[in-house]
Amino acid sequence: MSNLLEVSSLTISFGGIKAVEDLSFSVLPNTFVGLMGPNGAGKTTVLNCLSRVYKPKTGRITIEGQDLLAMKGNQLVGLGITRTFQDLNFFNLIPDMMVIDYVRLGQFSTGNNSILAGGMQLKKLREREWELKKAARRILEFFREVREDTEPPQSERDYPVLYGKEGFADLIEVEHQPIGNLSFAWRRRLDLARALVSRPKLILLDEPSQGLSPSEIEKLGDTLTKIRTEFGVSALIVEHNMPLLTAISDKIIVMNSGKKLTEGSPEDVRRNPQVHEEYFGKLNGRTSNVPSTKTASPKGDPILTVKDLDVYYGQAQALFSISLDLYPNQIATVLGTNGSGKSTLLKAISGIEKPTFGEIAIEGEFLPLGWPEFTATRKVQYVPQGHIIFPELSVYDNLKVGGHLSWKSKNYNIKNEIDRVLHFFPQLGDFLQLEGTKLSGGQQQMLAIAQALMARPKVLLLDEPSLGLAPIYMESIFSIIKQISVEEGCSILLVEQNVSKALEVSDYIYMLNAGIMVGKGSSSHFKSDPSIISKNLGFY
Repeated sequence: MSNLLEVSSLTISFGGIKAVEDLSFSVLPNTFVGLMGPNGAGKTTVLNCLSRVYKPKTGRITIEGQDLLAMKGNQLVGLGITRTFQDLNFFNLIPDMMVIDYVRLGQFSTGNNSILAGGMQLKKLREREWELKKAARRILEFFREVREDTEPPQSERDYPVLYGKEGFADLIEVEHQPIGNLSFAWRRRLDLARALVSRPKLILLDEPSQGLSPSEIEKLGDTLTKIRTEFGVSALIVEHNMPLLTAISDKIIVMNSGKKLTEGSPEDVRRNPQVHEEYFGKLNGRTSNVPSTKTASPKGDPILTVKDLDVYYGQAQALFSISLDLYPNQIATVLGTNGSGKSTLLKAISGIEKPTFGEIAIEGEFLPLGWPEFTATRKVQYVPQGHIIFPELSVYDNLKVGGHLSWKSKNYNIKNEIDRVLHFFPQLGDFLQLEGTKLSGGQQQMLAIAQALMARPKVLLLDEPSLGLAPIYMESIFSIIKQISVEEGCSILLVEQNVSKALEVSDYIYMLNAGIMVGKGSSSHFKSDPSIISKNLGFY
């Protein structure tokens, strides 16, 4: 059987950085291929090259032997290629468009009607318009069949269709409703309907499960399977939800730093040690200079309490009823694959993101949600991923800014506080007058943590502190984190993808998958059987 899609030696760079490098793969007819990898691996960039949003530097892409790179973006539907989008914010730009009309957008470029013909309203044009509208309604009827297969009929439900519970929209019942009335889950299905209306040969799916609840994700998997059966369509699917991807894919391609790490059947990929190491770090056989973790059970009341936290981005739900406790002088790590909600959790605790529902308390005092200034005054400091500092300020001034909330305190002496912080980061003492932008990545990460320590926090929130660091800096950062916990009496909630390091430095582990808490326990428990983590996160 000849390939439907062929990608050969694809390479594209942005500002000298190779986002995709020498990537080759193929997709057979009526085949679902998954595309997975950590953030920044280049997955969406590949989709953007295939949909002609980006022009690759080198490489070749063919669809049924035709040179895709010689085509314009508006010719793709005619070639049998459509796509869905990860970000559905564009729905907010056209909230009054009717459902049926949005589906018909997917037929763009499939007709050959001229402006003259449109102006004259020729019979053939009217017939063509009628056929296109019937095609759109057939797609909506297909989604009704999907809903009937996955939910009881309307007569047996105690909620209306348009504003219903989790599950698929009966889209044909709301075909003349404005799309602005639809929930986020319905918008996901509607965007899928738009992509299907042209009867494509290949559909590019970009994070189709993002923002959906677990039950909605399960229904999505059933629907994609039915779509494959009904339409005989192939799909290239970028997806972080490992259970969904392995359930619907014939093969999976794993990317890392723009390159193909491996490809194979879902079972082969799930058990591939290279994939596990890329997502979780080496779980066995690596020595470390990080001090061993404490194993004693926490005593006393928690210093941080999170209870039943729900967080939305627009209509997309990112966290579902998350609860956790952080105890004095404890290090707890939140683990999860990309898109699981880890960073969202830290942002919600810090006040940067405002939860829709739930409670957050520091030493029993409930915090107003979505108020970062108030949270900081209660001694909670957040260090985001990406070495975030003030690049034009000197190291000294960066540290000074970190202590600004305490300047008015009679007992707060800037010099003494900088000396205290430099105890953990002595090499920064050699660069106090150097601009932050001239530091290495590892030094900038140290400065970001040091800046947060200037406020003498009771709770320190660290988001991927080892991200992008050379091994020598990574080892140093984790040793310092442990030292801070012991010597400062500071409780630390850590988000980290390197599982081996998390197990070494942490007292307790929480696991998130698609915004749900799927597991928790002492670090020693997971050290005894690291495969528990992989199983909870969907790799087994």
